[in-house]
Amino acid sequence: MGGNMNKKFISIILATIILVATCFNFKLVSANTIKDFDLNDSLLGYYTFENDSINNMTVTNLATLGEKYNGKLGSLNNDNGTNITIDKGILEDGLKFDGSESYFRVPNIINAKENYTVSLWLYNDNSQPTDSTSINIIQQTGAGRTLLYLKNKKYGSYVTGKDIISSKVEEYGQWQNVIITSNVNDDESITFKVYANGELRKEEVIQDLTLINGGITDLQFGCHKNTDTGHAFKGKIDSIRIYNKSADNNMVDALFNEHRNVIVFEGLGNTINLAEELLEHGILTDEYKEYTDLYSKVEEAKNITIDSPYSEIALVKTELEALINIYNETAKDLPVKISVNYNNIIKNIPDYMFGVNHRYHMDGYGSYNPETQNLYGEFKQLSNSANFGSVRYPGGIVANLFQWKRSIGDVENRITTIHGNWNEPTITPNFGLDEAARYIIDESNGEMIYVYGFGNGSALDAADLVEYLNCEVGENPNGGIDWAEVRANNGHAKPYNVKLFEIGNEVDEGCGYWMQNSPDQWSGNGLDVARMYAEGAVREFVKEKVAEIDNWNTSNDKSKASYFSDGTANQKKYMRYANDVTDQIDKSKAVESDSVHVYINNEEWAIVKDIKKADANARVVQVNYENGEILFGDGINGAIPPKNSDIRVSYTVYKDGLADYYEEMKKVDPDVKVYSGYSNSNIAQAIAESEKASKDGGKFDGVAVHPYSHSNGSLQDNDPLFYEKIMERIETSVVSQVRSRENVLKKYWPDGSKK
Repeated sequence: MGGNMNKKFISIILATIILVATCFNFKLVSANTIKDFDLNDSLLGYYTFENDSINNMTVTNLATLGEKYNGKLGSLNNDNGTNITIDKGILEDGLKFDGSESYFRVPNIINAKENYTVSLWLYNDNSQPTDSTSINIIQQTGAGRTLLYLKNKKYGSYVTGKDIISSKVEEYGQWQNVIITSNVNDDESITFKVYANGELRKEEVIQDLTLINGGITDLQFGCHKNTDTGHAFKGKIDSIRIYNKSADNNMVDALFNEHRNVIVFEGLGNTINLAEELLEHGILTDEYKEYTDLYSKVEEAKNITIDSPYSEIALVKTELEALINIYNETAKDLPVKISVNYNNIIKNIPDYMFGVNHRYHMDGYGSYNPETQNLYGEFKQLSNSANFGSVRYPGGIVANLFQWKRSIGDVENRITTIHGNWNEPTITPNFGLDEAARYIIDESNGEMIYVYGFGNGSALDAADLVEYLNCEVGENPNGGIDWAEVRANNGHAKPYNVKLFEIGNEVDEGCGYWMQNSPDQWSGNGLDVARMYAEGAVREFVKEKVAEIDNWNTSNDKSKASYFSDGTANQKKYMRYANDVTDQIDKSKAVESDSVHVYINNEEWAIVKDIKKADANARVVQVNYENGEILFGDGINGAIPPKNSDIRVSYTVYKDGLADYYEEMKKVDPDVKVYSGYSNSNIAQAIAESEKASKDGGKFDGVAVHPYSHSNGSLQDNDPLFYEKIMERIETSVVSQVRSRENVLKKYWPDGSKK
């Protein structure tokens, strides 16, 4: 029965091939009927982008219709010289757009109320948006509108002032011939059409011509005429043709047929690669007919060229795909043999590589019971089963403003902490440092990977943390408070011996905090930011919204935000980026005293040394330059800021960089590893070029990389191949992210000392 089924299956495949071949022969006949179609008829503009056609940011018009259009140039807008580049086009060179406000423009060439056709070859980059964001491709200038855009991966037009959009989802990452054409009908209506690869995508009959803005305009390719409107095109454009006539089916076919071989030939190349991968790494050998048939067809396919007839290329591609399917059908029923030589050790992988990220907030994401002050039993059981080699604490973005000293000691005495997204509610740190360390180290025998709160921390505070975690009582290498003794008083006499520290979480992924002068926490990942992170910097903050000791909210909600006065006496507000060190004031980097200015509703209040000596109505404040505290009066000594008044502060302070953290933490425990929480590749360059950060072989031990799989919801946990697909993502996405960082570290530190 199996043999009959295989014969039937092969018969079906062959029948399919014959049917497809018949279809291609039909298409070839169709092509022959239009081979004499004159693509120069009514051609106003024709633009290819070979280097010899581009001079001083202008592009020669290759059209041959009359002297009026001969020599009419298209212009490139490419202010910084990087947004538009010459890249591989549909045949030779084409324009490559990077998704910024750059464009190619043809002057005075189209009237949307008349007959016209625009044909171009597009390559949509895979990284373009796939949501409802409009990607602008063809724009009219002046009063004209968007003639072609992409939205939800569908082509559309806004020529009437409303969306005319296709229902067909397009594929990114491949060339397409896209045509828009408009025809004025006998009844003075207009038929507007969009084609892709010779197929009609959308047709709209427009009866009310007042919806279309007429008049001659330029055509702009690549972005909207109004900056920051929609999304600029990212990808490649080539072979633009502009006509003053509408396109019929023959013209559409002729425009597509001009370069259609490129599309099917690229597809054939991909299919050959897939077949060769099977032949080299698949489980069938040359003992199987399915193997030899596939091998023979691959060799035949390699003789096909881009100049071969379209029908021949397409037929071979289809036959090859059919043989791949036959190969896979046979292979799937065979047992897989895996041979392992356990004596051949390629690399020892430490246990801490198999870890998990945990958070302190929301009571450890519901794992910790604050009433019993212990982990929930079910969580313990599951955690023990998983046997994590390491646990990252206190989490990701929530760690960036976590203050560890608030999370130790009696729970009732702990001050709430600030979420890394500081407009989120504040957090009671029930699952604090000791609770987490006992779970990770004492109970699970794992490694704690500690993420230090770079957003509002300091190198001295981080050194205190190392002392708390790693020192014996009485050592006190950091001076000031004996933090090991504090740990012992909190119930843990022995050191925890935490060795892995990450300074900040994803600092280059929008978690910059003090590294930019703005009232929010986001910053970029340019080289200037990398240098600040590496070296530290003196930062000036101008009219920054003040914070409270347990509230950094910067919203406009007066009931929640920290920078509005509550109208009470003796209010205390804070400069959020002052270096708040609980001891060792003599070592701390204070706010520059002459830089501080305090504003109430934009009116500056004077700074006095002792507010208790001020008159009742004096608009004054008292400032603690060590911890950034701003003290207001009580109405007897110093005025009370009116309720709901806006309080701001300007100040200048030095903020520690990675090199500072490295030095202070290593003084306490030379064995700790201090990793950069800024993982963009330019951090290596920033450190290597810094006189301060590059000393002693580089003041860091490596880079913490968060190589997300970027599956974007495409994997569901009920997928029977979930784990296989995850492993595939590790190979195709995760490994490359890690390797790119590894390569740049080796570039600057070829001895492999930085991990």
